[in-house]
Amino acid sequence: MINTTASDGKPIVPNFPVTPRPTDLTQRTPASRAACVIIGDEILNGKTLDTNSHHLAGLLFRSGISLDKIEIVPDIEAEIVECVRRLSEPESKFDLIFTSGGIGPTHDDITYQSLAKVWDPAGELEYDAETITRMDTYMSGRNSTAKLNPAQHEARRRMALFPKMDREVLFVVPHLWVPVVQLRRRLFILPGVPTLFTQLADALVENYIPLPPKANQPHRQFVVTSLTESSIAPCLSRFATQLAPAGIKLGSYPNFSSGQVTISLIGPDFSQLSKAALELEHQLEELYEN
Repeated sequence: MINTTASDGKPIVPNFPVTPRPTDLTQRTPASRAACVIIGDEILNGKTLDTNSHHLAGLLFRSGISLDKIEIVPDIEAEIVECVRRLSEPESKFDLIFTSGGIGPTHDDITYQSLAKVWDPAGELEYDAETITRMDTYMSGRNSTAKLNPAQHEARRRMALFPKMDREVLFVVPHLWVPVVQLRRRLFILPGVPTLFTQLADALVENYIPLPPKANQPHRQFVVTSLTESSIAPCLSRFATQLAPAGIKLGSYPNFSSGQVTISLIGPDFSQLSKAALELEHQLEELYEN
C-alpha cells in the first residue's frame, strides 16, 4: 500500500511504476509523419489558447517526425469521429495521430466515447482497473476526495472509461496516474491540460515511439537581416529553388518590432545546411551593399 499522506497531513505524490519501454522499439519502422487533433469548444470560442499543438510540433521536429496537420474540432461526437477517421485513412499516410482534450469527468468530456466509434460503430467502452487503482491511490490523501458523494465518484471514474477495442494503456510518467491511451498502435489520446499534456507527450515520444535515426533527423539554422522582406524576396526565391534538390527549405519571418527578418533554413544534412546559411548571409550582404 502506497502511503499518500505525510506526517504533516499534506498529500504525498505517489511514485507509480511506468509501462516498460518496448524491447522491439528499434526494430519497428520509424515514424515520419504525424497529425494532431485539438478537441474543445474552449479553443474555438477563444476562451483558451492552445499551446499543446505548439509544444507537440517542437517536440516532434526535434525527434525527426514531421507534424503535417493540426485540426481543431468542437466537443461534438460526430465531428471528432469524422476528423480522426479521415486522418486514419491509409491515403492520409500519417504514422501517428495525437489528440488533446476532452478526457475529464464532466458532460462535455466526450473524447473517449467518440474515439471508441471511429472503428467500432457500437463504441464499446470499459473501465480500466489499473487506471482506477492509480487514480484512487493518488486521490486518497486529498481531503476533497473524502467529501465526494456517489455521483461525484462516478463522474471521476469516467476518466478511466476507455474504448474497449484494440488498445494499450501506457503509464509513462511515474508521478501521474493519468495514462496515454493508445488505439491501433498509432492513435494516442492525451489530456488537454497543458502541464499534463507536456509531461505525457515528452515521455511518450522519448520512450514509446519508434523514432528516425539521429542521422536522419532535421537541422535548423537562422539568418537574420535588417533588409525588408520585399527587398530580399527575389533573392530568397532563387536561393530556395537552388537548395530544393538538397532537401533544404527556406522560410521568411518578419519582426515588425525589431524591423528585422529572420530566415529559417531546415534540412537533413548539417554540413550542407551550414554552407547554405553562410552563402545566404553572403548574398544578403551583397544585396545590402548595393
